[in-house]
Amino acid sequence: MEKEKALMALKPAGPVEPTKKEEVPVAVPAAVDVGTDGYPELPAVSTMLSEASGTLKTVSTRASSLEAKVVQAQMQSEARMAKQKAAFEEKLKQQEQGNRMVIAANANITAEIKQLQKSNNAYRKHAKQVQETNRVMRQELHTLESHLAIAKEFTTSSLKTTDDSKNSLLQVLKMGRHRHHSALVETSSSRKKDDDEDDDEEEDENSDESSDSESSDDDDSEEGMSLLAVSRKLRRSSMDGAASFEAAMSDLESAVPALPAETAPAADPNDLLAVLAKDVARLADQEKKSEKELRSRFIQDFRAGAKRHQALLTQQKSLKATRGNLLELQGKLQKAQAHLEGTKAALEGRLHGIGQFLQKLAHFAMAPEREVPHLMEVLPKAVSIPVKTQKK
Repeated sequence: MEKEKALMALKPAGPVEPTKKEEVPVAVPAAVDVGTDGYPELPAVSTMLSEASGTLKTVSTRASSLEAKVVQAQMQSEARMAKQKAAFEEKLKQQEQGNRMVIAANANITAEIKQLQKSNNAYRKHAKQVQETNRVMRQELHTLESHLAIAKEFTTSSLKTTDDSKNSLLQVLKMGRHRHHSALVETSSSRKKDDDEDDDEEEDENSDESSDSESSDDDDSEEGMSLLAVSRKLRRSSMDGAASFEAAMSDLESAVPALPAETAPAADPNDLLAVLAKDVARLADQEKKSEKELRSRFIQDFRAGAKRHQALLTQQKSLKATRGNLLELQGKLQKAQAHLEGTKAALEGRLHGIGQFLQKLAHFAMAPEREVPHLMEVLPKAVSIPVKTQKK
């Protein structure tokens, strides 16, 4: 206050003319960021993005390294699974080879069964033919027996009716007693009836094989991760209060287009690596799951092959039993056929023998009187069976 009072005292009482204000020189700042052409030039884009480029290179390097490790792990997994698959397929191949051997053996047994059935049918057919032939020859013997009975009755009646030894008319001829005795040999045939019956045994085998299959499919859920976009807008405002500067800035903003807002700003490299790490872990889980599925599929196929092998063995057992029964039947048929052949040979020999015997009797009956003494000496005393027609 004292200074103001002193200044007031120094002022003249009358009007005083104002003194002219001294002009202070204005300091003009130099142009900033001047380029080679003298005009302002902003830093290069590569310089401004050097830090981001370094981060990008780091992320790229880590991603490449991780990708190489993933590829290597994938190749190792594929090689391991390929080796395991080859081992499983070798076991399945060996199993199937064993099954095919059983199938081949069963096919051979089936062929033998068909051949045995064919042979047995042929044996049975031939045996029936021989049996029918023997029946006809036995009928021949029966017919001969009945006709020989007629001949015997006829000879007895003939001897009785032609006996005139006591006739009175012939007493004059009895100058001496001569008696003639004739002997007649009679043979009787024995009949044999042998009938053999064979029963055919047929077996039907039906083998059903069923194979059970198991499959398991798991769906993988994929995780998606979205990155938060952070947009930053920087505004600069000067508080110098100059209206001309504000107008110039407005004109500048209207003349220079603003940079577009970042729709997908660069994410944190650590987040990207974390996502990749999760994907790698999921890949390992998927590989384990694939190996488990391969093993499960192998076990399923191996069990099916084992069931198939068991069914084939059961079929083979049934086929062998059928073959054994057919072989046993064939042996019986062969014995029956041999018996019938022997009977046939015996009947043929006996018919031939009785035929020769009757032929000689017929010749004796039809011979002239002068040949009768000689024929009586050579007349057979019994029916002989030719040895060459006998079969043992």
